Amino acid sequence: MPAHCKATRDGALRMRLSVDEAAQRALQERYDRQLRLWGERGQCQLQRARMLVVGASAIGAELLKSVVLSGIGHCTVADAARVRPEDVGSNFLVSEADVGLWRAEVVCEALREMNAAVSVEAVVGEPAQLLERVGAASIATYSLVAVARQPRSLVQQVADVCWEHDVPLVVLQSHGLVGYVTLVVREHIVMDVAGSGSAVPLASLQLARPFTEVVQFCRDHYWPLEQLDDDAHAHVPWLALLVLAVEDEPQPSVETVLRRLERWRRHNSEPNFTEALLMAKRVLRGASDPPMLLTLERCRSRPVEAVARALRTLQAKRGLPVSRAIPEMHCDTASFVGLQEVYRQRAAEDVAALREVLAADAETATGGACVDDPLLQAICDNLYNMACMRTGPYRPESGCGAGKRRADDFEGEDGAASWLVLMHAYDAIREKHRAPLEDATVLEAALQRVLQQFDLAKVHIRPARIQETLRAAAVELHPVAAVVGAIGAQEALKVLTQCFVPIDGTVVYDGYACRATVLSNPPE
Repeated sequence: MPAHCKATRDGALRMRLSVDEAAQRALQERYDRQLRLWGERGQCQLQRARMLVVGASAIGAELLKSVVLSGIGHCTVADAARVRPEDVGSNFLVSEADVGLWRAEVVCEALREMNAAVSVEAVVGEPAQLLERVGAASIATYSLVAVARQPRSLVQQVADVCWEHDVPLVVLQSHGLVGYVTLVVREHIVMDVAGSGSAVPLASLQLARPFTEVVQFCRDHYWPLEQLDDDAHAHVPWLALLVLAVEDEPQPSVETVLRRLERWRRHNSEPNFTEALLMAKRVLRGASDPPMLLTLERCRSRPVEAVARALRTLQAKRGLPVSRAIPEMHCDTASFVGLQEVYRQRAAEDVAALREVLAADAETATGGACVDDPLLQAICDNLYNMACMRTGPYRPESGCGAGKRRADDFEGEDGAASWLVLMHAYDAIREKHRAPLEDATVLEAALQRVLQQFDLAKVHIRPARIQETLRAAAVELHPVAAVVGAIGAQEALKVLTQCFVPIDGTVVYDGYACRATVLSNPPE
């Protein structure tokens, strides 16, 4: 290759790398605050996510605004309506100049201006054809689907398809000063229940049965303790003290370790020994397998199940993976950095060993499932900090309790379930009565049918709330849409980032009392 061609190619490569690095820095600066909450892995998950939002009225627009500003990868906005004059007073993303245009297209244009890094697409058409235009089969390609202020029949259609394809679903609705958000997940693994920067789970340090490398490090640097001067003795990390105290004990008891630590302690003012005595009780009394391991073995996700089975094999060979991080402790910097490096190296070896187990067991364990490195690393990092949640399929009566709620949920001062039932009753007749209802008997009759259908025939709903529901006429107010849409976005982001535990049920927002109530799914 001629020298000038090679120079041109190398220059272009350096320029491209420079542009990529600049773009990466810009993204990190843009999302700096939220990266502190769910970390780089959570943000990567979000940037790979695809979300379908059915309904671009005020509540859907508020949901979309929040997820787009957070940096989701792609949003499809499906809506059957054109912008109406009343939208201008409630929907933050439309203006008077947009009246008569397809609402989904107007909202998508506004979203592009908010965050050019997010791909957005509009789907428009008649309500009856909306699901057909989106494509029932294509719903399986989305990471999450949200349905905002749509007819009950369409909500149920979308919910059934989502359930069939294991796609999480968020349903949002508002009526005047009240609204609700319901989350439905067939199975959802929370990789980090506490968020980025949370405390290191003590069990992940494997101190009940310390691994060879950390034992050797502690012996090389701190043993024998009696040869250390007072200052060095007071700065031995509590982690090292526990390793030294249990290393020759096949099944260390808390009492034995505590007596040993007290014997080694020179005086009561040594803070490292105070920490070690406290941590010995926490670590040794709580030493057990991570509770999520059994749950992971029963996962619907074949890759996750495969990793869980491989972890059992690894446990028998060398123990479960250790944490890459260690907690803060009273010690000198060199000791902390040294212990941190020991754990990092061991954690990397654990992941490599687990990868070998998976490769050797590919035929029987994964059944052809593909386990990528990010998933493997995430499970190893969060094995003691994970959770799994499952809800039942979407049914309007689920949030209302279907005969399993307390009377207080309907008749008490809060009475959040009564608002939920009233919203479902109004929705049941809104498809037939397009104009606002003025006859209370129509709503009361619909309410009785809904109560009967929901197995709530004996429930009493306050007449004042029935009248208020009739008066509100399902109007969509911007402040309520902003609150309910934000709650929906918050739960969607939890699911998409796999960080923090989402709601297990329905959140009812009562704008009259300025109160949000979680109606958890009743036990089966």
